[in-house]
Parts: sequence; structure tokens; C-alpha cells
Amino acid sequence: MSRNAKHRERNRRAARWLLGLSLVAALFFGVRVGLDMVYWNDPKHHEQQLEPWMTVGYVARSWVLDPRKLHEALALGPGRDRKTSLGHLARQQDIDFETYALRVMDVIARQKAATE
Repeated sequence: MSRNAKHRERNRRAARWLLGLSLVAALFFGVRVGLDMVYWNDPKHHEQQLEPWMTVGYVARSWVLDPRKLHEALALGPGRDRKTSLGHLARQQDIDFETYALRVMDVIARQKAATE
């Protein structure tokens, strides 16, 4: 086998691997997008009652709000982990979850009124 033939075979093998990895990545992200579409198109996930496990991003998506604006309106610092739950945020402020949920619902109502 000539030197050029070896290089061509090596390049083909690398191209096959790259194509395979690209297809796996496309499949992964395609399935993820599809599952998100099914989940968020279910009406029971729209305007859900607040629960301690929910994050600010989840609440924003459920109530069709901009998560950054909701984050700012709740006076959460820019360094705050976006995966922090509402229950954890309430504990950090030393208040019970129901009181914190009322504050969040007040912010949601104001933002909804501002967008209408």
C-alpha cells in the first residue's frame, strides 16, 4: 500500500468518526428539543402554582416571562446560581416559602401587567 493510500484511508476513517459523532450529537439534541416541546406544550405546565422545588427559570417559562427580568425583579444578584430553587431562596432570606411565593406571585403579576 502506498503512502498516499494510507493517508487517504486514515482520512476516511477520521471522516467516518466525525460524521458518526455529529449524527449522535444531532440525535441527542433533536430528542431533547422534542421532549421539551412536548413538556411545555402540555397545558398543565402553564402558569403552575409555585412550589419549593421550582427554579426562577422554570417559573419564568411556566408564566411566559423573561427569566432575566424575573431574576432582576426578585433582586437576585448576578452571581446567583440559576439552578437555585425557590425554597432555597426563601431559606436564604429567612422567610417561610409561602411568604416568598406571595412575593414572587406579586412580581409575576406586575410583569404580566406590564407586558399586556
